[in-house]
Amino acid sequence: MISGPNPPVTMESHDVSPTRREALLTLTGSALLLSGCGLIDRPPKTMSATEMVPLVKQMAARRTAALKSGDVAAWLKDVDTANAALLKHERMVFANFRKFDFETLKLVEYGGAPLYAKPMTFRKDLPQKTVAFAMRLMTRLRGVDRATSAGQYFYVFEIVDDKSLRLIDVGPDKEGSDVVYDCPWDLTPLRVQRTGDVILATDGSVHDFESYVRVAAKASRAVRRVWGSNPAPDAFALFLTTRSSSYRRWFGAGTPSWSEGVEISLPESLDSGVSGPAGYAGSRIVVNLSSKLGGGDPYEVMKHEITHAISTAVQTVDTLLKGLNGGEDDGAAVPRWASEGFAGYVETLEAPAKRQTLIQIVKDGMRRGLFRDDLPDNNHFYDDTSRGFNYALGWSIFRYVHLTYGQAKALELYLTIVKKRTLMGFTGSDSLFDALHEIGLEDQPFALPKTSRFWQAWLAAVRDS
Repeated sequence: MISGPNPPVTMESHDVSPTRREALLTLTGSALLLSGCGLIDRPPKTMSATEMVPLVKQMAARRTAALKSGDVAAWLKDVDTANAALLKHERMVFANFRKFDFETLKLVEYGGAPLYAKPMTFRKDLPQKTVAFAMRLMTRLRGVDRATSAGQYFYVFEIVDDKSLRLIDVGPDKEGSDVVYDCPWDLTPLRVQRTGDVILATDGSVHDFESYVRVAAKASRAVRRVWGSNPAPDAFALFLTTRSSSYRRWFGAGTPSWSEGVEISLPESLDSGVSGPAGYAGSRIVVNLSSKLGGGDPYEVMKHEITHAISTAVQTVDTLLKGLNGGEDDGAAVPRWASEGFAGYVETLEAPAKRQTLIQIVKDGMRRGLFRDDLPDNNHFYDDTSRGFNYALGWSIFRYVHLTYGQAKALELYLTIVKKRTLMGFTGSDSLFDALHEIGLEDQPFALPKTSRFWQAWLAAVRDS
């Protein structure tokens, strides 16, 4: 999910989707896509597949063992020594991995067959005898993740003397629905520090990094106080940068420039490429500390995104089917008004001035006709013309429940909503009324805005505030 500075009711148009990378954020759990589809399954015939596959599996096992033991020479054993750029990259990746505490860190050959090769990242052209393999790096950060997620790559090999393989190029596979790509550890040298239950990493662009580590630890404590004894990760992983290019690229999120933070929910992935059960493996948080955004409080941004991250322990996995011919998305997902609204609610519990700003945004939006006597559906939640209003409207639901029934009831409402998925075509209030009835705040199981006592009382409270 995304957090940003107090947005005006009307926002200028942007050339990127405000949602996070769909394969990570709204496509998880949907039909498995065949990975490696960008490369054709017809390799050169100088070595047979039965000869090559065992060599690649041995290389993967060797590299996995090297990561565990800290043996950089073993990690580089199969790399082309004449390719200085690739060697430098692989040394950087190795050093980055050694800075994190991974419960699982395992490289595996994926697909069981060689592929035609093409230049990826560190070669402009290839020798005549080359072949590619799809590889998966299975990762599980200790305390942060409940299961493994996968990064997927193409490894390009030169066939040497028709009997061995030399790694000459590496690049990301961006096609799989259950994989992560453009992870920061693959892109830039990282500085990593852990304090308490937060792990922070930066690309070196963040000055006074230690102070942000303390801020993140404070934000985590604040979120956990609200969350209570509900299931939660033991720790959170945050990646900080002031570089807009890094912010947009990391974890394949394609994050919009207007935002200050994003949480990426990781799909669970198995060695075989089969998606795991209906739960997220974990999450990653990216925070944009660029001063160009106008000074959002990092503490509040971190609280917002940590609220999203802690929610992955209980919420269902979104499934999304792309609309045909550019039509609207279909599928099922947690309502965005609820996920963003509750994160905003937690974010502003200690920020009365910001709460007053959000109240004003809701009232102004209603006067301008942005309120359609319903809550926004997922397809239109992040629309430029109403995004700020939609964030504030979702926040106002949980704030009203907090003021009327208490903080525990606001949390109960949220948990009831996010443990289910709402069909994308349903109106935004359907999930609200279903949850309200379940927790005893609505008499009717299938209420409508015009017949709901809760709805009318909430509207009156907003207008009178």
